[in-house]
Amino acid sequence: MKKLRLLLAALLLCAGFSAQAQNVDQTSDAVLDIPTTGDYQLDPKDATIKMVTSAYVNFKEDGVTQFVEPQRYKGTGVYNEDNTVQYNQFDNMYNKDWVQFKLRNTAEKAYIIRFQTACKKDGSQVKFELKSGDDTDLDYTYNVPNTDNWGRWQDGVIFISDPIEMGDKTLTITFLNEDGTTTANLRNLRFEGVDGTIETSSLYTYKYVGDTENEACGTIAISPLQDVYVNGSEVTLTATPAMGYKFVKWVDQYDDEYTDNPLKYTISESTDLSAYFEEVEMGNAVPGTIDLETRSYRANGMIQEKNGVKYLGDYRNGQKEQFQLIVKKDADYTLSFRAATKEDAPSLKIVITDATDESKVELEKEVTIAKTGKWDSFPDETTKKVEGVHLTAGSKIMTITFQEPVKAKYTVNLTDITFTDSSDPTGIKTVETTSDESSKAYNLMGIEVNPATAKGIIIVNGKKIVK
Repeated sequence: MKKLRLLLAALLLCAGFSAQAQNVDQTSDAVLDIPTTGDYQLDPKDATIKMVTSAYVNFKEDGVTQFVEPQRYKGTGVYNEDNTVQYNQFDNMYNKDWVQFKLRNTAEKAYIIRFQTACKKDGSQVKFELKSGDDTDLDYTYNVPNTDNWGRWQDGVIFISDPIEMGDKTLTITFLNEDGTTTANLRNLRFEGVDGTIETSSLYTYKYVGDTENEACGTIAISPLQDVYVNGSEVTLTATPAMGYKFVKWVDQYDDEYTDNPLKYTISESTDLSAYFEEVEMGNAVPGTIDLETRSYRANGMIQEKNGVKYLGDYRNGQKEQFQLIVKKDADYTLSFRAATKEDAPSLKIVITDATDESKVELEKEVTIAKTGKWDSFPDETTKKVEGVHLTAGSKIMTITFQEPVKAKYTVNLTDITFTDSSDPTGIKTVETTSDESSKAYNLMGIEVNPATAKGIIIVNGKKIVK
């Protein structure tokens, strides 16, 4: 019957009827004491909820007004295997929908307000207002970061710097987005009391190429992103190079250097952090091995390193990376890579298109990866090959999408992504021992060796040889 009404509603709307907003309310008389302790959080079931932009459709059937409710829900929570509630959350909140808690402040304290948000769009905000009658203790609008998934959560924090008086308060939280539709999900809201005044500091970031400040070389993402931070707060900074650049290091105002990216940094005073980049040659030569530092999509994964091996890691379902390829000649190639995973059935979708025309697809392949048991071990048996990859000469874009049947799980870690000419599958040539010590030679770990005395497979002047 509900499906029939939905269909009828759609038909009537097409015939000239219009959707009308209907207010939906959930009221609560619960009064909650603050400060909260331990893991306690303000539960959506204890809130008054006002949905002021709910898109209910009304129409008449046999002269009687009917209301068709869309598939929207509030505070349904996430459930454990025994069907008990693990936590509740505010979700599918539309622009200007709001919730309100009745609070009783039991101690004259300053407060840190902690929470988590998840959002799959840009431009969402959550406005926090704490009032005692007509007196305002807090009026702050938090810019919600795009986590690219409605279930991927990120910690947020705001604070009331000076102690507030005891007594009854109201906390009103308004969900906002200029597009007028869905905003952000919110959970784990709690008040943490602090004796005295909360000390805060600011964070300033800059981007450099060499000694010159350069805005075009990349971007810096800060999580959580705030105007000021409580001293002792940890922030995560991620530098994303623009095409043609790679990240080198972070430098603070004391000239201390950090090479982690993302970088976890504890703020104890107002801080300057500069991200340094350097220019790199555009594109990866094919045949050849992909330089992981040239990735251009920059999903939430990262380049990691263990035992001298760099690899792409920490990618969840649906995240992507891109690499620019410069194909030297029209030929058939073999694409190989080493993969590691602790999941059962992840896969990689690999698409190669013309750099100037994405409709020209030269490879579209999905590769299933068997469980290897470890995330950071890449023995030869983890090598996967895609053979018969025909590429035309010129500039290409390779997009790798990391996939996992179970959402929000990690997928596959990758290293040693290599294209070889299928007419010469190994790319290895046997040569006579040479005494040409002027030649640059490296082993497969990238360590420079003496070409006159080195044994096994080495790289001399960019070519693999056997000695």
